[in-house]
Amino acid sequence: MTGREKEIMGIVTRVGKATPRQIGQILSVTSGYAEQLCNMMTMKEYLVKMGKFFAPAEKYYEQFSYKTAAAEK
Repeated sequence: MTGREKEIMGIVTRVGKATPRQIGQILSVTSGYAEQLCNMMTMKEYLVKMGKFFAPAEKYYEQFSYKTAAAEK
């Protein structure tokens, strides 16, 4: 997983689900680029698409929520 993919997983895991626009605003990239990254991550099965939202795939949710919680302490 690339550094940018890890950033996206951290964002999506923290909020539960996010739109490409929300991700783009946080990462300071266009929503089109954020959507492109999320679509690639969906193909790699890191994320799942739920309408206009992207959410972490179940097998990665616990892994990244643990790291996020540990980093916030």
